[in-house]
Amino acid sequence: MITKCIGRDFKGLTFEQPLGRLNLLVGPNGSGKSARTQALILAIMGYIPGGAKKNAEILGAYGMEDSMVVGFVADVLFERAFVRSGDSVSQGYKIAGGRVKEGEFQKSLGLHGNPKIVDISAFMDLSDQKKIDAVFSLYPPAGDVNKIQGEIDSTKEKINGLVQKAKASEAAAARLVAAKPPLPAGTLADVTGKIAETTESLRVARKEMVDAQVAEGARLAKEKAEKKAEEDAEKLAKKQKEEAEKKERERIEAEEKAMKAVDVKVAVSLAEKPGEMAKECDRLLGKYPTAEDRLFGKYRISPAGWVYPGNVAQSIQAILDALKAAGCESCAAKLVAVRELRKYQEAKV
Repeated sequence: MITKCIGRDFKGLTFEQPLGRLNLLVGPNGSGKSARTQALILAIMGYIPGGAKKNAEILGAYGMEDSMVVGFVADVLFERAFVRSGDSVSQGYKIAGGRVKEGEFQKSLGLHGNPKIVDISAFMDLSDQKKIDAVFSLYPPAGDVNKIQGEIDSTKEKINGLVQKAKASEAAAARLVAAKPPLPAGTLADVTGKIAETTESLRVARKEMVDAQVAEGARLAKEKAEKKAEEDAEKLAKKQKEEAEKKERERIEAEEKAMKAVDVKVAVSLAEKPGEMAKECDRLLGKYPTAEDRLFGKYRISPAGWVYPGNVAQSIQAILDALKAAGCESCAAKLVAVRELRKYQEAKV
């Protein structure tokens, strides 16, 4: 039970008001009746219904200084302090003169009677169910009424379900008794033997099914392994073929590159040195026979092969060999062509 209400600098007043079970405050206007009531509400709830709820607004509405304190005694002293610091207002909590956090303050309120404030006018505006909830919050029963009612309803549903099952079982039993199904033929030993025989057949069938599954699994695994080996072999062959083709392309490219380099070198060398072209032709074909050689039939055998002048085909082949060796189609072809033409013409004279 709350035995005292206190206020310091609350609405310009400082007071400690003793309280009993029932209290009636009387006095002239401005004597502090409302101040005591509002201080008690603010101390318990942390705000006044219908008024401000932020710390700065509360201090501005009810405090005349930069701080104010409200509190009450319920076995111990509970206090709320509103203090301005610069532009902000903070709220502090004390229990029996010692500072505590808000959570500890609320928990301690629950341990000391959990005092409540009821606004009668607001209570009357509530619906019937809200009023019941509000009353239960003020005077809570030993247990959670809603939870208890839910458990009762759930138990009723279970009982109804069991009753329905019992009725269904009784009906089924009655039908069986009325039908009087015939007993199986043979003695108990015959029936037992038949059961054992059926059980053994079932065991054998299960074993055969398991064996078949194992064999099928082995077959599938073998096929899978063979297919994988075949795929791996195809991949390896393809890879080896690609590598061989790559090496062949590289070899051809290297040869072509080397030939181009030689051709360029030869062409450059022959072009830079006047007279080298004719010397190269002489080196390849041999020196052209002199008149004395031609007169006495002294023909030399050169790399291109000097033969009787009447063999035009071999002369043309000599031109082709010179073109290929010299690497210059224009200059070499011209020199060799003139030379071979002279040889052919002189041979016919």
